[in-house]
Amino acid sequence: PVLYAKDAMQGLDLANRLQNKEDKETLLVELSVQQEKRKIAEANRSAKQAVAVLEKPVKTVSEDVQVYIPKDVRKHVLKDYSVAHLHPYVNMRTLIGHHLGLKGYSEKLLAENDGRATELHELVTGFLKSDILKPQGIYQFFPAQADGNDVIIYDPTDAKIEIERFTFPRQSVEPFLCLADYIRSVDSGEMDYVALMLVTAGHGVRAEAAILKEQGKFLESHALQATALEVAEGFAERIHQEIRDQWGFPDATDFTMRDRFAAKYQGQRFSFGYPACPNLDDQAKLFGLIKPEVIGVELTEEFMMEPEASVSAIVFAHPDARYFVVD
Repeated sequence: PVLYAKDAMQGLDLANRLQNKEDKETLLVELSVQQEKRKIAEANRSAKQAVAVLEKPVKTVSEDVQVYIPKDVRKHVLKDYSVAHLHPYVNMRTLIGHHLGLKGYSEKLLAENDGRATELHELVTGFLKSDILKPQGIYQFFPAQADGNDVIIYDPTDAKIEIERFTFPRQSVEPFLCLADYIRSVDSGEMDYVALMLVTAGHGVRAEAAILKEQGKFLESHALQATALEVAEGFAERIHQEIRDQWGFPDATDFTMRDRFAAKYQGQRFSFGYPACPNLDDQAKLFGLIKPEVIGVELTEEFMMEPEASVSAIVFAHPDARYFVVD
């Protein structure tokens, strides 16, 4: 059977059930029921779409907000970034509670000297203090404008020259959002900006994890890879903060790390392959523009980043920018 696991821990649960004869039979019955329900739901959905009159998309994003001009449009390359500096940006709740499967993990649990919480916290903290993780990053601002559902990227040295174009999908129902709505249009006659960024914490991690696995240290192997992922996410959060500073709207002095994790800042970053910009092959365009090979990150034929534990994004400054799903 083909099964989907939303995370590594559910994957282990599915693997265990598949190895037990009785559990496997139950699992396959559950899968069959889910497939039938989906067939019915998809049929009903198609029928509704066939007879429905689609609403005409109308932009619902404010078009009169301030255009923020960055301090420069040069390429910023950050090599050998300090893991100690990124430590506060690592979301331990996600790392330990989600990746390592300790549901309900919190600082309170750690303060209560919970054995499992303490063990996992010491494990990942050890990786953060080691010299295994070597974060590197790159970002750059580009002049940009919207043309319908397209985001036009202009040459940083000559904003009259178009050098790339991203085409993003638009929601077919209200509020009809599209990422192109978050910047000024060509018709406005005003130049806007976007930032492109990429960070990694994955160099050498796969090899180290493989060694741990060969030694029978399966938890340590998984925990190292999970820590690298969250360090990359934390680095993306840090770079995004620097981008906001460069753009001229820094976070408030009382802005907390929890606020940052909840994305309560102005603007938003979007990674290719996610709902608002689902075309993963747009990664090739991002790579062509900022050339992250300079920090040792390459793109596979399937548009996946190598090494793993890498995060890329296109960043908008618009105050209305938020995550959304396109059907």
